[in-house]
Amino acid sequence: MMRTKTDLLNIVKMIITVELPYENANQNICEAYDLWNQVADDSFMNNPVKSMNELESRCKFIHSLGLGILFREKACLEEYNRWKNGSMDSPWMDSESHEGAKTLVTISKSGVSSEWTGTHTEFNEVRTRTRYNLRKRS
Repeated sequence: MMRTKTDLLNIVKMIITVELPYENANQNICEAYDLWNQVADDSFMNNPVKSMNELESRCKFIHSLGLGILFREKACLEEYNRWKNGSMDSPWMDSESHEGAKTLVTISKSGVSSEWTGTHTEFNEVRTRTRYNLRKRS
């Protein structure tokens, strides 16, 4: 099982050493990258992009794996979108959205925010008669 980036690099080296035909090698490297990205603790999917420099180093790493052009462009575009929508140094990220996201994260599972200092009011649903027959009786 792939747990680290080093495991991914070792598998890529093994695939290259076996000298599979290009299409097979490319497909196996892409599958290995996908598996690493989904399950490893140090994968890109499990760690948000914090800066533009980190985005650049991630894309360089993706290019160094020797993935096919389409897969490499797709992987770099995914990292770019993660940076664009979630990093503090992204010009598309406004501070209000970021603060709103932080507030949502601080709300506990029971629905109580850790930042609220007032009283919490519970509203109970009041049920009246279930159905009204509004037709005239004949």
